[in-house]
Amino acid sequence: MDIRTISDDFFTIGNIAVLLRKTGNDVYDFDFRNNFECRSVVSEVEAPVLLHIGAVEDYAGVEATLEDMGMKLLVHEGEHLRCSTIEEWYPSLKDKTPFTKIYDELPQVEELLIDFSFPVFIKGNRQTNRHKKSQCIIENIDQYNALRKEWERDSILSWQKVAVREYVPLQVIDADSYPDMVPISYEFRFFYFEGKCMAYGPYWYMGHQYSLPESELQKVLKLTDWAAQRLAVSFPAIDVAKTTSGEWIIIEVNDAQESGFVGANPLVLWNNTIEAMQERTWIPVEDFFEEGTVIMAGDSLPEVSLEEMWDVANNLKGTQELVDAFAGAFNKFWWVEDDVYDFEEGTEEYENACAITDAWAELMDSLEERLIQIAKAEGLMSEDEEHPHSIVALSPIMEKYGYRDGRGWWVKADNR
Repeated sequence: MDIRTISDDFFTIGNIAVLLRKTGNDVYDFDFRNNFECRSVVSEVEAPVLLHIGAVEDYAGVEATLEDMGMKLLVHEGEHLRCSTIEEWYPSLKDKTPFTKIYDELPQVEELLIDFSFPVFIKGNRQTNRHKKSQCIIENIDQYNALRKEWERDSILSWQKVAVREYVPLQVIDADSYPDMVPISYEFRFFYFEGKCMAYGPYWYMGHQYSLPESELQKVLKLTDWAAQRLAVSFPAIDVAKTTSGEWIIIEVNDAQESGFVGANPLVLWNNTIEAMQERTWIPVEDFFEEGTVIMAGDSLPEVSLEEMWDVANNLKGTQELVDAFAGAFNKFWWVEDDVYDFEEGTEEYENACAITDAWAELMDSLEERLIQIAKAEGLMSEDEEHPHSIVALSPIMEKYGYRDGRGWWVKADNR
């Protein structure tokens, strides 16, 4: 890849480099040279590179090209992926966003109705087609069947996985000015860098004007601060909206490098962000952890109770089911065990967290003992293994049945 084919300009601003391309989008393009002291890049630079080139079609390719030139991106590909597709960010934020399921393609209506009822909200895993209402808000079977035909022919949607979402009515600002689009709702975009809010503004910059009053701001910041910490990415754009019931929810997350500033003040956004970028404090997980490490972003068994897992454990049919159950119980135990440290020792909350942890430990231990016996019987563990409960000792049988060590979590072997 030749960097010149995807950019118009390359310059540094202090300790940050910016690779820029004008897109012609008035709510994205920004004149950095007219607002900052910029120095053109004529050879490799040590400063991390911020992309401002619009939607990036081949992020891995851009990163590889810069690395070949001796440079590094400010936002690793791993971070980019964690905030640019629902499939990646939803597990971390599902407690504060509508229920969502990802499909490789639009399912038959019978399959859809297993988890949803009409109306539903449908979009691509990465983006919508310009918020077109007929492709997003689907109210009945006839509309859904029409969408299935249309989706295959759509140049923006056809290449994406499908995200089907619970339809949650939002407070509407303007439903009439753009009748072919989803209604303009009370929605805002917040830009974050390393966990701190840089700027925010109305998501919808067309139609009726609206703003976020101070009386609502702290409530919304509590939600967006939480989301930014959960995402653990350097530079996300977080979209939130108010429902008709008065609740603030997360609508969408994107890589801020690709996101329009919409109703935010671009000068405030870039002044704050460029200043914050001069003194980075976060270490991206890609730099901190060994390759193959899995960051567990959410509960591994969010909808399965302890009683249901015991029922599964008591009715296992074969080693594969045992391995699957053990992996789930193991991950669940270590997930809930972390809750103990959230409370002061001796408090009721602390005692409850300990009781939950102990209960999952009992299940995990029961399954583990059965697994150890099978591993020894199959010659996958020595009879005199000194540490049979260790991940190292259990790895051979777990790998045989499709799991690997994600540095402390049992994950499917194809999860890289």
